[in-house]
Order: sequence, then structure tokens, then C-alpha cells
Amino acid sequence: LKPSQNQVAEMLFRTVALEATGAGRTDSARAVVERQIAAWGVSVPNEAVVRDGSGLARYDYVSPRTLVRILDAMRKSPSFSAFYDALPIATVDGTLAGRMKGTPAENNVHAKTGSRAQARSRSGYVMTADLHMLIVRGRANNSTTSVLAVEQVKDAIAARLAAMQLR
Repeated sequence: LKPSQNQVAEMLFRTVALEATGAGRTDSARAVVERQIAAWGVSVPNEAVVRDGSGLARYDYVSPRTLVRILDAMRKSPSFSAFYDALPIATVDGTLAGRMKGTPAENNVHAKTGSRAQARSRSGYVMTADLHMLIVRGRANNSTTSVLAVEQVKDAIAARLAAMQLR
């Protein structure tokens, strides 16, 4: 997750299929992923359409609610610490290296980013000042402002959430 390499995502997608079904094909991987997210309560294909492992296929669709549901399922999973540690960390590494420095989000936000032309997203976790873990999901599509401005807003929201006290 930290290096954010789409070729690696595709290979992992097929490896999951190979391990689960004995066939490392895209259609096998799609079926494995769809079964897993359905087990987490995601309505396939109403809330998610999976065509590839990187999410770059023209017909990949995942609703924000679905991503939050998946992140919540991962938070409850025995594999959570490995997943959490693999996510980029604000100011530390991956696509969040150098971001949110000097804010309460520094070394706190663990999230995966995604970008395509005129689209930016971030999904992950932030710990509030009073130690409540929040799931965060943000997406900006077809913005009429600069990518930098979009990223600054998302960083400001993450910093604000990290500074919150919920008690």
C-alpha cells in the first residue's frame, strides 16, 4: 500500500485468486473479492463493481459507504495491525510523506490515497486527541480548483479530526 504501485495491486489481486481457487485469473479474483465484501455486508453490484485489482478499470465502482464498511470490517479483523501498518502515514511515508507536517494529523493519519485526472480520494483512519479511532473517507471529483487546493482541504479536515475531543 505504501508504494502505491498499480502493477503490484494487480498481481496481489490475481494471487488472492490463485490461493483461493487455484486459478490466478481476473475473473477468479473478482469472484473472490466480491464474495469477501459481500460477507462484510456490501451489496454487489449495487455498491461495488470490481473489474481489476488496481481500481483503474473504467468500470470499477465503489461507493464511499462501501469503503467505510470495508475499513470498519478491517478494523475488526485479526489482520488489522498488518493492514494498518501497511497504510501510508501522514508526514512519514508513501503518498502521505511530507503531508500534514506540524498538525495533529502528523504521524497519526493512516490512509490510502487515490488519484486520476480530476479525481482525488483518501480512505483510512485518524485517531482523535482523546484516542477515538475514526474512519475517514474523502473524495473530490471534477473539482474546478487546483489539485493542490483539494489536497490542502483534505489535509485540513484530517488535522481537524485529529485535534477533536469526543468525550
